Amino acid sequence: MFHAQEETRFARVPIWVLPRWSPILVLCCLIVPCANAQLVSRELQVKQKEEAISRSGALVGLSSGQTLWIAPADGKIHILVAQDNIIPRKDGFWRVRLDVKWTAQVKNDEALSGAHVEYGRLWAVPLKKGMDAVAWAPEPTATAVPEKDNQDEGAMEVLQREADEEAPKIDLLFLSPDYLSCHDEHTVISSGGGTGASDTYTILKITDPPGGKGQAAEQLFVNKVTAPIPSDTREKDLTACIDPGNTDDFKDEDFLRNAQEATVGIKREKQKWVYIWVLGYETSALRGYHTECAVSILPPKGIVGSDDLFPNWKQIKSAYPAAEDAFSSPSHDLLLIVAVGHLIVAPLHDNKIGDPLADITLTGNPVMVQWAIGKYVDAWTKELTPYFHAYAPASSLSQSDPTLLNDGGLKFMQRHLPQSAVGLFIEAARLDPSSAEYANNAGFAYYQMGKYNESLVWLQKTVSINPRRAVAYFNLGDAYTKLKREAEARQAYAKYLELAPNSKSAPKVKRKLDAMSPSR
Repeated sequence: MFHAQEETRFARVPIWVLPRWSPILVLCCLIVPCANAQLVSRELQVKQKEEAISRSGALVGLSSGQTLWIAPADGKIHILVAQDNIIPRKDGFWRVRLDVKWTAQVKNDEALSGAHVEYGRLWAVPLKKGMDAVAWAPEPTATAVPEKDNQDEGAMEVLQREADEEAPKIDLLFLSPDYLSCHDEHTVISSGGGTGASDTYTILKITDPPGGKGQAAEQLFVNKVTAPIPSDTREKDLTACIDPGNTDDFKDEDFLRNAQEATVGIKREKQKWVYIWVLGYETSALRGYHTECAVSILPPKGIVGSDDLFPNWKQIKSAYPAAEDAFSSPSHDLLLIVAVGHLIVAPLHDNKIGDPLADITLTGNPVMVQWAIGKYVDAWTKELTPYFHAYAPASSLSQSDPTLLNDGGLKFMQRHLPQSAVGLFIEAARLDPSSAEYANNAGFAYYQMGKYNESLVWLQKTVSINPRRAVAYFNLGDAYTKLKREAEARQAYAKYLELAPNSKSAPKVKRKLDAMSPSR
């Protein structure tokens, strides 16, 4: 060890500086430092072991709606999990959700801002109120407990039949104490009866209630903000996006005029939080067409916080070849490495990446990483522990009851969190491979996530287990349609109508078939 070698070299001083009349003293001076060197070496080993455990803690929000607290305790990395997104603010921790309508409008007091501003209400509850506290309930559906289509219909089929295909799908892309960004996708029906896709990005600022200064806030609000992107940067980036080869296929003025949607959001890309445009067109040639465009400036740290990668990406990729993304603690002692379906926690010491301290099964993509350093680590652990639960990796579920796993997945589906549900359904299907219900549920969850090929695998497995499970053919038809496999979609829809001709979903399926081009 370096310090031990230094001690040893210090022991070998020239003999002539010592009194010639004391050979015993010389011997002692030569031997004692060696003993000290061994002692220092042992102390150093203990110190290095302690330093291998980070003094940074990470609050990681996932797109599935969950939050992880990753922090050192008792010489180990401990992991806790909550089934809501938790954000730290100056007045404490808050639970927030995007799986309910938050668009109730409240007019701001013009005297506070000097301008008229409209706020949307965010589903948010102070964490100290407990995990069962409810900010406000979503609007109830028209039919809370509908009758079953047929004897095979279960809880998932009820959810599927109630699902409104025209309802917007809101995906959380970025979350911080003061800002969030989301992606909103829904179908637009024109006055002439035609349909088209609407794809928008939004950046929202999280605020205390208007006029609530000096009072303990019981609610949070959001208002839409405009990204600080100069107009010349906007025009340059958008023009380069639509005509990267400068071929003049699109005139600049036509391009900017016909881009009916030019919305900007924040998302994770190339190991950075970046601005991203989404463009939509309403011209006859490009109706319903959308494209993403990069922005040449990064969001300010006032929005995204600490976002510097250390060490560099090449070094991280060399140490962990499966890495797709990474987050570094500001104190450079902890590294969170994102791989497919996993979050690896690794220590940093002397600019070197260590072996994994933990390997976490992810239920979604990281949309937030907030760091606590030094004394704040223990303070956050103390405050979060009563409301979080110990993390249970997927492997620990192998002995679980498949019925309980399936029920857990259904609860996530009711909250529109298929990313969290799909793993539970797959594990239930693994434990009971004869269950068409579990396989169908996994297929539908994948469909809701937009992963249509994975959906097909599980839905085909469903009908192989039970060829008379009607709802699986409904789902197969939808998945084939998304993949533009129209002939197979028609066959699947027709099979559904054969098995469930009088179901409540039958009219919807007939309309789907009628909208398709005639089979050849």
